[in-house]
Amino acid sequence: MLILSFILGACAAERVGPRVAPSGEESPYDPPSKIPSVGITFDAPGSIVPGIDATTAIARARDEFGGLVDEASEVYTAFGLFTSSKYGTVASEDGSVTPQYVSVPAWIVTLAGVSIPPSGPRREGAKEGRMGTATELNVVVNADTGNYMMAFSYR
Repeated sequence: MLILSFILGACAAERVGPRVAPSGEESPYDPPSKIPSVGITFDAPGSIVPGIDATTAIARARDEFGGLVDEASEVYTAFGLFTSSKYGTVASEDGSVTPQYVSVPAWIVTLAGVSIPPSGPRREGAKEGRMGTATELNVVVNADTGNYMMAFSYR
């Protein structure tokens, strides 16, 4: 299994890039700074230093998802500020959501080459028939506490 790690530098308009291994090898996985389909933004951390390292974040992902970490063809990590606008406390009056996570220093541990069955409703405009299977799982770990926050898959 190949394990690559990086800390985000600057953000481009639509994505954080590129993932670079310590050896300078460029990763094929560039997490977008905004993932509208799952209500997530992931911004550059600026001068913030994580309280845990990437290896600890991967170990925490293994605690939550066990065999998937070992089954992944590649494991990548990214450090940045994580916001999830779809999950949190729902205001009863208008149904809006007060996000649970807003600019939280976090590691995203990406498990590439795994098989994630589809869940939830078909997205608007998707073709009828069989829904595809995602091939990566992203596990979000709080970079200060090491606690599991959530997981998502979008590709």
